[in-house]
Amino acid sequence: DLLPEGFLCKCLVYHQLRIRPAVVTISGFLKFRSAAGWPLRIPAQSVETPQRTGVHWLIPQRRDQNIPSDFVWSGNKASSKAGKDAGPAGCVVLNLARMDSSACSIEDFQKFSMFLME
Repeated sequence: DLLPEGFLCKCLVYHQLRIRPAVVTISGFLKFRSAAGWPLRIPAQSVETPQRTGVHWLIPQRRDQNIPSDFVWSGNKASSKAGKDAGPAGCVVLNLARMDSSACSIEDFQKFSMFLME
């Protein structure tokens, strides 16, 4: 399996196009997935049970039409140098009060978190 091109690009952008730090991030990702026995891409059907518990809330990206085009988001200044930023991205909220280990394992909840962030 090959890593998706989008993932490789994100690693490069995150490390400001520096190849060596991006390779370290990618290597860590591959080691973790291999050690956990998870595939490179987590299929949706493998995380259906934790999805039904309501532990994770996915809040969609905010689309605010009243923000000036030259506004720089304080939490995302680095990426705005490369081009205009669309604004705050979606947000994953972890509601630990809904975490029920009888519904599925903690690893399943962690896997679902990774699925959402991908």
